Parts: sequence; structure tokens; C-alpha cells
Amino acid sequence: MLAAPLKSEEQSTDSHESESQTIFLIKPKMDGFANDLQVMTEDGRVIYHVKARIFAQGGHSFAIYDENMQEYLSTRQQFTALFPRHDVMHSGVKVAEVGQQRIVPMEYFIQFHNGPRMRIGMGIYSSICQLVEVETNSMVAEVGFERSTWVVALSNDREPSDILPLLSIIYRQNTIGG
Repeated sequence: MLAAPLKSEEQSTDSHESESQTIFLIKPKMDGFANDLQVMTEDGRVIYHVKARIFAQGGHSFAIYDENMQEYLSTRQQFTALFPRHDVMHSGVKVAEVGQQRIVPMEYFIQFHNGPRMRIGMGIYSSICQLVEVETNSMVAEVGFERSTWVVALSNDREPSDILPLLSIIYRQNTIGG
């Protein structure tokens, strides 16, 4: 859906579960600001850098860089009455929207331009949730929370370049506040 798809080579054949999913981590960058995040493979290779632009003209936004520090995506905050939302831009063109849609239970969405809508609910008593494609009710990824790290088990039939940067924005909104 987005340009320059990233294929991950980290796949295990130990079990059926690991054959159908690839593991990624989303966590704060420790030598940067608390608002900076890294998206990495299970072996620790950083594939995306997410930097918050707190004082950006027009409101809070994010810049998402690939592993070579080339800007891949950027966001622009929409001003809504209730929930924070971000337009996701690639080369100046809106490709998706990410935002919160409910408080109890906490629920976020990813809406691709001319593509599927996904939702992820944050359980009150659970540290595991699922990113689900709304129209087909099919699971796209499982997300587990461990302290300040999200562990994302992404279905191998999905492009990491489509999902991971957008999940990192939800991580930032949910854990640090948006």
C-alpha cells in the first residue's frame, strides 16, 4: 500500500505460529527524547525511527524515518473535538489516517486511503491485544505489552512497511499521551 515495502527475513520454522508471524519490537529510544521511538526486528536491527515534532507548525506531528534515516512518512495532527487523529503523508500525499476512536475500552484505528480499516483495542486487564482488519474481521497482528516495549507479531501476509510505522504512532499516543 505504501511505497518501498520492507520484507523481513527473520522467520523461524520451529512452530506453526512462528511460520505465520514475524516478530518486531516498538520501544522508546533511550538516548533521544522520551518522544522518540524505534521499530526493530527481533534481533535488534532498527528499521524505523519515529520522532515526535511536539512544536511543529500546525500542531503535534511525527516524522518516520527508514533505517537509513531517510524520511519515509510524516503525520499532521487533525484538530478534532474528542480524540487525537493524524493524517499520514508519504511524499506529500495522504496515504492513511491514524487515531483514537473510543475511551472505554481504549480503541485506536488505522484507515488506509482507498484501503482497509483496522482497529486495535487496548484491554484494561490484558497486556495482549490484536490489530484486526474491520471488514474481514481477520487478525493482522498480535501486540503484547512488556513495560515500555510493544512486541508485535505481524502476519507474514502483511507488509511491515504498511503496519509498523502506524502502530508506532498508536504506541506513542497510548503510552506517552498524545
